[in-house]
Amino acid sequence: MNKRPFIFILSVVLAIGCFIGVGLTYMVSGSDSVPRLPQQTARESEALRVTREMPPLVAESEIEPVVEQEETAVAVDEIAVAGEVILPPVLPGLVEHGPREAPLVALTFDLCERDRDRAGFDERIVRILQEKDAKATFFMGGKWAETHPDAAHMLGFEGLFEMANHSYTHKLFTDISGDEMKSQVLKAQDSIRRHTGVTPRYFRYPAGAYNDAALQVVADCGLVPIQWDVVTGDPDPNVKATAMIRVAKERARNGSIVIMHANGRGWHTAEALPVIIDELRAKGFELVTVSELLGEKRGIVKADS
Repeated sequence: MNKRPFIFILSVVLAIGCFIGVGLTYMVSGSDSVPRLPQQTARESEALRVTREMPPLVAESEIEPVVEQEETAVAVDEIAVAGEVILPPVLPGLVEHGPREAPLVALTFDLCERDRDRAGFDERIVRILQEKDAKATFFMGGKWAETHPDAAHMLGFEGLFEMANHSYTHKLFTDISGDEMKSQVLKAQDSIRRHTGVTPRYFRYPAGAYNDAALQVVADCGLVPIQWDVVTGDPDPNVKATAMIRVAKERARNGSIVIMHANGRGWHTAEALPVIIDELRAKGFELVTVSELLGEKRGIVKADS
C-alpha cells in the first residue's frame, strides 16, 4: 500500500488545524496581543503601582506659586524659632481708650523689671481678680517672666487674663535707638511666649514714653500700643487706697483703660482693688480684657485715639 497520499492528507489536515487555532487566538485576544515574559509583566505592574501612589502632576503655571509657598513656610518657621517678628506689621497708632458707646472698662496691670533689678509679684491681686471673676490684662516684661517663670505660666493659663508685652527691661523708648527698641520688643515677645504659651498682640511703652520712631518700631513688630486714660497712681507709696478708689470711680468712663501694677510696686493696689471692682460694677461697667474692649478676640486691632 502506498503511504504517501495518506501522509500528504494528514499534513494538510494538521496545517489547516494550526491555521484555525491561530485565527481563533487572534479573534479572542486582539490584534496587538503578544506573548509577555514574566519579568516584563512584573516590571510593568511595579510601574503602575508607583504611578498610582505619586501625587498628581503640577501644571507648569503652578510651579512658581508652590515654590513661593514652601519658601514662605520655611521662613516663618525660622523666624519663630529665632524669636523674630512673626506677626504682620500694622499701621502706627496709639490706643488710649476703647469705644465710648458701650459700658466696658479694662483693668490693666504692669509687670515690669529693669536690668539690674528684681521686681516682685503681688499674688493678692490675682486672688482678688479670681474671687471676683474679674477679667484683666497683664502687661508683662520679658525679664520679669524669666525671673518669675511659675507666676508667668499661671497667668498665661488663667482664662480670665490676657497677656501683653511691656518690653524686656523697661527702658524708656525715648532714650534708646530704633534697633534697641526692636530688641526690647522682640526679646520680650520671645520670653513671654516661652513662659506663658501666649503670643502678645498688644504693647505698653515703659512709663508711657514714646515718639514717632517708637510708634513705627512697635507697628513693624505687629503690635498695637496701649496707653490708658485712668491713672491710679499706685507706684507712689503716698497714694493711699482711698485715693485710688476715688480716682477709679470718678474718672472711669465707657471704654476706659485703668493702669495699675502687680509687680510689688503698686503700694496699695491689693487693698483698693476689691472696692474698685465693686464700685465700677455698681456704676454698670463690665470688666473686660483689652482685646474685648476693642472689639477683638485676642487679636490685632486698629488704633483708636
